[in-house]
Amino acid sequence: MEDEIQINELLKMDLLQRIQDDFARFCGVGSIIYNLDGRPITSASNFCGYCRLIRDTEKGFQNCMKSDAELWQLAQQHGGGAIHCKSGRLVDGIAPIMVGGRRIANW
Repeated sequence: MEDEIQINELLKMDLLQRIQDDFARFCGVGSIIYNLDGRPITSASNFCGYCRLIRDTEKGFQNCMKSDAELWQLAQQHGGGAIHCKSGRLVDGIAPIMVGGRRIANW
C-alpha cells in the first residue's frame, strides 16, 4: 500500500541493528526484526550456541522458519504479540512494532 510506513523510513538500518544488539545483550535474549512479509531486516543478535547450532543445519533452519511462521500466525490471531515453545527448551516470542496504531514490523 502507498500509505504504509516502512521502518527504514523512520530509522537508519545501522541504528535499528544497534538498538536490537543492545536490547538483546541487556536482556540476555536472542533477537531479530522481521518485515511484515516475514523476511529478516536485521542480523540475528545474541543467539545462544544451541540456536546457532540448530540454525546452521538446513533442516534446523527450515524448522526455525516454520516455527517463526506459526508464531506470526498466533500474533495475527491475537492482534499483538505472542509466545510459544517449539525447539527443545527454547521459548520464542514476537512483538509488533507499531506506528500510529499500525504494525510496521515484528521484533
